[in-house]
Amino acid sequence: MGLFGRKKKGQGGFAKGKTASGLVSFDGDRIRANVKSASEAKMAIKELRVMKKALSADKKAVASRLSEIRAQRQVKLGKRGSMMRGGKGLGRFVRSVQSASRDSERASHATAVAPYEEEKTRIERKMIAIDQMIAKLEAHSIQYE
Repeated sequence: MGLFGRKKKGQGGFAKGKTASGLVSFDGDRIRANVKSASEAKMAIKELRVMKKALSADKKAVASRLSEIRAQRQVKLGKRGSMMRGGKGLGRFVRSVQSASRDSERASHATAVAPYEEEKTRIERKMIAIDQMIAKLEAHSIQYE
């Protein structure tokens, strides 16, 4: 378990629980706030903003790893030679082997990138949920001021 009861990277969603003040509770990707006054709403907003900052840091770490993977692929592509030309039957065979090899490399790259892309998407969904809850709480605090 990480900060604020969040599951660690790769486990998806927030863990089931509440924040320290008990104003904000979460279950999976759902976030709820139990506030009865403008001051409680403001406190919940502060907690949500801290959670959002932590998610933003997680997202940057995932994006950094994606950049590393993509940079490694660019280096491999830069070192790779061109496809063989000519050669009739033998050339056709060699090109088909080269194409199969390139297709395999492309597939392995997609497989390496996919989990990070999914994690980044999960984090973005959580951040959107937090933004929506912040907007609701701000409206609530304005209404009861």
